[in-house]
Amino acid sequence: MAFGDGDNDLEMLELAGLPYSMPRASENAHRIAGKTKYSNNEDGVLNQIIEYFDIEI
Repeated sequence: MAFGDGDNDLEMLELAGLPYSMPRASENAHRIAGKTKYSNNEDGVLNQIIEYFDIEI
């Protein structure tokens, strides 16, 4: 699982088994990765992990 938002993250996203791009990511990042609905202001990475693994808090 990898999270990115810019063109500097493209190689990482391409290599990741579960790539996610943040809502305001570059168009290139969105093309490579599934878009997470959570922004950085909403603890986006943490909330996507919680949702993916169906963790109850």
